[in-house]
Amino acid sequence: MLDEIAKTFKAVNDFMKTLLDPTTYLGDVTLKEFGELYNDIANCFFKISSLNAETYLKAITEMQRGDAESLLNLYLNYISNLEDIFADLMDNPVMAAYINILNKIYLRSLLLIQNLNNAFFHSMGLATRKDIVALSEAYVDLKGDIKRETRRILREIKKLQEGSK
Repeated sequence: MLDEIAKTFKAVNDFMKTLLDPTTYLGDVTLKEFGELYNDIANCFFKISSLNAETYLKAITEMQRGDAESLLNLYLNYISNLEDIFADLMDNPVMAAYINILNKIYLRSLLLIQNLNNAFFHSMGLATRKDIVALSEAYVDLKGDIKRETRRILREIKKLQEGSK
């Protein structure tokens, strides 16, 4: 149990170290790339504001006409344009680094929660999913070994039966 607690605290410590160390997610980002990021963010806000105003005015016109299909098409075009604007923003290396670290933080936090659950279950003497998977893999291996040994024994029995005839 103490071993599980030590592993868990080590995992928490490593997680916090990685989370607080900016070199883990920024890597070799230059000041020029940061400048590009700020420029891209400003462009993104400008494009979104312009798109919202344009779509709002078109939506009012379509609502006055009462054409539901054209209103739906307007909404779909709006979503498509938003995706394009955010895709342009995501092309920036700094933004990609931030998204990458968010992904890593998410995955590491899931692993940390799983380790905490495993330690808790082990301290209560319960099996975890990892234990069950390991047991099922061992069972499959054992089943294969038993089949091979059974075939080998049956071949030897056949040889003995043929030899005694």
